[in-house]
Amino acid sequence: MKNMGRIKRGLSARSQRGIRRPHARSQLLSKKVLLALLLCLMTSSAAGGLAAWTRTAPLFKLSTIDVGGNRLVPSKSALEIAMVEKDINIFAVDLEAIKKALERDPRILEVTIRRELPSKIVITIREREPVLLLSAGQLYGLDQGGMVMPVNQVQGLDDIPVLTGAFSDVQPGVASKHIGIQKGLEIRQAILETAPFLLDQISEINVSLPEAPLLYLVGGGAQVHLGSGNLRVKLRRLWTVLEDQAAQGISIQRFDLRFKNQVICQPVS
Repeated sequence: MKNMGRIKRGLSARSQRGIRRPHARSQLLSKKVLLALLLCLMTSSAAGGLAAWTRTAPLFKLSTIDVGGNRLVPSKSALEIAMVEKDINIFAVDLEAIKKALERDPRILEVTIRRELPSKIVITIREREPVLLLSAGQLYGLDQGGMVMPVNQVQGLDDIPVLTGAFSDVQPGVASKHIGIQKGLEIRQAILETAPFLLDQISEINVSLPEAPLLYLVGGGAQVHLGSGNLRVKLRRLWTVLEDQAAQGISIQRFDLRFKNQVICQPVS
C-alpha cells in the first residue's frame, strides 16, 4: 500500500510537469504578438522616413527628360504637350497624366513612360504610321485606319503617295469614313498585296470619282485609268506592262485598264 502511494504521487508529479498551464501559454502568445507589432511599427516608421527623404532629397530633383521613338512629333512639341517641369521631385511627376496628354495627339498611337533614378524621366513614343498624304486644303497624314493627322513637315514622307479628291469633312484626330479616303486606302492595300514594288512608282491616287480612280506615276506623271472591277487583277496586269515598257525603253503617257483583260497604252507623242 505504501508502494502504491509512492507510485501515484510520482505519476501525479510527472503529469503536472508535462502539462503547461493555460496562463503561461497565454503570456507567451502575448509576448510574440507584441514583438511582431513592434517590428511592424519599426518597419513602417523606417519606410515612412525613407519615403519622406526621397521626396525631399536634392538627389531626386528632375534634371533630364528623354524623348524617343518620335519622328512626326518633334521632341520639343512632345515636352510642351507633356508639360513637365524640371527641378521638381521625380516622384512628384504624374506619369499617367503625361501619358494621357501625349496620347490625345492624333499622331501618337501609344506612349510608355518611366522614371530612371535618380533624376531622369524617359518618354518613348510610338507614332501612327502615315501610309498616304491627304491633300485637303493642306497636307495631312493618313494611317491605314483612316486616322487624319497633321504633319508639320513632309521630311521623310516624300515617298508616300498623295491622295487627292474632294474632301470636305476632314478633321484631324478623327478616323475618316469618307468614301474617297476609304477607296484610296483600299487601292493602297491592294497594291501591297499584289504588286508591292508598284507603290514606289505611284506619286498620286486621285479619287475625285471613287468609282473611277486614277493613278499618276513618278518620273513623267503617266496617268493610269483603273476603272471598276477587280483591283488586284488590274494592278498585276499594270505591273507586268510597266516591266515590259521599261525593258523595251518605251515611254507611255497613259494606261487604260477599264477594258476587260487588256491594257491600252498611249505612248508619249
